[in-house]
Amino acid sequence: MRPSGEGDRALRPLLDDPHPTVRRETVATIGRLAPADQRESIAIRMLADADPTVREAATIVLTPVPSRQALAALVPQLNEDYGPLHEALRRALPRPINA
Repeated sequence: MRPSGEGDRALRPLLDDPHPTVRRETVATIGRLAPADQRESIAIRMLADADPTVREAATIVLTPVPSRQALAALVPQLNEDYGPLHEALRRALPRPINA
């Protein structure tokens, strides 16, 4: 079954929830439901989140097929002192699709 994009639109307001757990799980869910182009833009946006666990979830969403735009957004995350985020980055960085 292909993602339709309808389910992820209903979740988008949760990306601005005050609780990082809600934002993290929303990013992960949108990563499974949204069409690829929307998934990428949302994940790139969430790389600016204040919480490193949300940025880790966004990195995981970008891992299968990151574009140059995604890679440019991922690289600054290397400055963060959060091990799980670094692990997710190590999986994502070697996979540019349109490099």
